[in-house]
Amino acid sequence: MDQTRCTTDQPTLGRDDLVDRTRALLEAHVPLSLLLDLADPAGPDSVSHFSEEHADLSWLRPAAPSS
Repeated sequence: MDQTRCTTDQPTLGRDDLVDRTRALLEAHVPLSLLLDLADPAGPDSVSHFSEEHADLSWLRPAAPSS
């Protein structure tokens, strides 16, 4: 169990438990937009997100040459 009191053996939760978990996730700096995407029964629209978001990989170090 983590700080959100999340376990896999709880198929249904009451409203107060869901509010507490959501509050804990927001306090842990999980983005609200991510929570909304994950709450969607169809799941997040990953294809659309990846096509619209451009990665800035300038912070990555070059890979070490393989020998």
